Amino acid sequence: MKICTLIHADPLFDDALQTLTEQRRAVRPLPLIVNGLAGGGADAFLAEAARTIPGREGCPLLILAPDENTAVRTVGILNDAGVRALRFPARDLILYEYTASHDTERERLFVLSALLSGNVAAVVATPGAAAGFLPPPESVRRETLNLRVGEEAEPDDLCLRLTALGYARCELVESAGQFARRGGILDLYPQAESYPVRIEFFGDEIDRICHFDPLTQRVTENCGELTLLPAQEVLTNEAARRAVLAAIRGLEKGAESSAGEELKREAELLNAGQDIAAKDKYLSLIYPDRHTLLDYFPEKTPVLILGTNEVNQSLRHAIDSQRESAERLIARGLSNEKLAVWSLDERGFSARLDACVPIHLNIFSAGTFRKEGGLYGFRCRRLPAYREGLKSLTDDVRGFLSQGYTVYLVSENHAGAEATCDYLRAAEIPVTPLTGEETEPAQRGAVYSVIDRISGGFDLITPRIAVLSLSRDEGRENRRPLSHAKRRRHKAGETILSYAELRPGDYVVHEKYGIGVFEGMERITQDGLTRDYITLRYAGTDKLFVPANRLESISKYIGGGEDREVRLSRLGTTAWSKTKQKAQGAAKEMAQELIRLYAARERKPGIRFAPQEAMETDFAGNFPYELTEPQEAATAEILADMEKPVPMDRLLCGDVGFGKTEVALRAAFRAIADGYQGAILVPTTVLAQQHYLTAMRRFATFPVTIDVLSRFRTPAQIKKTLFDLQSGKIDLIVGTHKLLQKDIHFHDLGLLIVDEEQRFGVSHKEKLK
Repeated sequence: MKICTLIHADPLFDDALQTLTEQRRAVRPLPLIVNGLAGGGADAFLAEAARTIPGREGCPLLILAPDENTAVRTVGILNDAGVRALRFPARDLILYEYTASHDTERERLFVLSALLSGNVAAVVATPGAAAGFLPPPESVRRETLNLRVGEEAEPDDLCLRLTALGYARCELVESAGQFARRGGILDLYPQAESYPVRIEFFGDEIDRICHFDPLTQRVTENCGELTLLPAQEVLTNEAARRAVLAAIRGLEKGAESSAGEELKREAELLNAGQDIAAKDKYLSLIYPDRHTLLDYFPEKTPVLILGTNEVNQSLRHAIDSQRESAERLIARGLSNEKLAVWSLDERGFSARLDACVPIHLNIFSAGTFRKEGGLYGFRCRRLPAYREGLKSLTDDVRGFLSQGYTVYLVSENHAGAEATCDYLRAAEIPVTPLTGEETEPAQRGAVYSVIDRISGGFDLITPRIAVLSLSRDEGRENRRPLSHAKRRRHKAGETILSYAELRPGDYVVHEKYGIGVFEGMERITQDGLTRDYITLRYAGTDKLFVPANRLESISKYIGGGEDREVRLSRLGTTAWSKTKQKAQGAAKEMAQELIRLYAARERKPGIRFAPQEAMETDFAGNFPYELTEPQEAATAEILADMEKPVPMDRLLCGDVGFGKTEVALRAAFRAIADGYQGAILVPTTVLAQQHYLTAMRRFATFPVTIDVLSRFRTPAQIKKTLFDLQSGKIDLIVGTHKLLQKDIHFHDLGLLIVDEEQRFGVSHKEKLK
């Protein structure tokens, strides 16, 4: 049996589905509100809803997750429950001319094709991904090719069609989105296939379709037919090309010199019938009807929202991020307010959701609703994982049985299940293994053993069902360790190793000439020799051309906060050398001040935080990953330092995705649990919003008040936050450099967390100390 089916034992579940059916028939459907489900109980509701609704309502389910990590985890839960679920990932818009991968676009197109063919039960997406503009459904249908053995398809025409669909022609197929032609053989690599495909022609007839190994070029298996999706999401037809050219001509009139050159290059490419990389700039022209992911679902489709407040915050963050990108483009003259729109705004997306049947799934009551189609308050508790704690398992099983519960012990394999059953039988507790083929209903007051994967144990109080997890990897997301980062990410301040790490408009520092703005790459011929140069713009009309092979002399500018205006250096003066000398002198003064500061800190007693074992155990149990050994060691050392009566000063290092934030939040929890305030200082508004959402999710089941300070907050909101911070109403504050302003007053600050500390000056980091 599947553990998720136990949610049917609570009558509220079937009542909610019945109300959903009624709302889909209504002229104006109203949202359903589901509260009270925690841990594995929420996952059981999610999985069973995704399994039941498509068959009952005749349409797939859309699930809105607050972030990509939750989306990945949700897809894993659904697939484990036997539900065909796909993730529709968000993608980074390509707004400048540079070479970018189209892998995410091809993954998104695969999901759209599955929706159009009815080959998916649930799609999981963030609200930012769901609100973005997409090609019309009829366009995706029209641009999907179906090829079969025995059909006629002229090879030259097929090559032209592949080029129109965004495939790149090459000599040898190596990666998705490529194709190669050799006489009567056409090799191509569709995104939906694990291996590239070879099509062999006999004249104009398809004689054979087969997969082949790109390394050995040997055929691995034959296939009778092939479905080809576009290789790129944004494709320009002739009408779109004319609209984009007209827009470029309008922009060229008021653009600055560098932007004008960029627009001119785009126009030349389009006039020559070629494609441009920065097509996303003109997305509102290419797809004027503004279709979104919701247009690929039937009318009044059920939409499950995983946390009302969290999803709303995630949508605002995505819209704010796009607004920042739009402002940068408009400031340079590369776009205007009418063009720089790439997704629905909050009001537009809310209106689209109102035409569906939203189901809001929250642990507690959240959000405000003018009307609702049904309110369902489940009584559900999260239960800890037992793993190897069989003694406590025995005690808890006896406790549940004494209250008339039916108990399900969930193991992930037969060996673990048998060992647990033997242990309980030795303690005179009878256990019945379930295989999924039973016809008799479960008996109240019995103990059953089940082999399944669940994200956590839970207690359904109304039907008196306890699900106890014995899984060692309970809570792991996506079945992989947290510390596995796919690729190395460039950090601000590092020496730039590749031209691809720079985008037009980035501030950079040349070791000899100072702060400038990267404008792009130019090819210059001098004395008969042609070389590539990096173009840097300085104050006034000054420009510097740096040979492309001298990248080591340039680094990313990491100056002050994002609100601080950056002053460009001027070439041909001694200003930069004086600035460096002044900085060296200031560094010496700062070093002397630090010596005095740290001497004072050593003499002054610090806060001695008391452990809060019960609450800290609960907080750790809510984390959806299993900590890695380095995480456990770092957490233990930091918490041990917090118990000492001296000020703590620690540096926590680790690459992206290695779990530094969780370690920091556990330290913040100890400080807050002991009655103190915590603060997280970050360099950018985007990072502040990410940490705010993460903290809201991690502290969701605890009475902790969290707020954020950034330039996206209104003056009234900032004023209230400052008052609440000083009066002690806020337990944890997340903020940018605004936390360093003179009008910030804490009630009782106990712990300061500085994220990406290399982005702050020494004076910044020492101010709050």
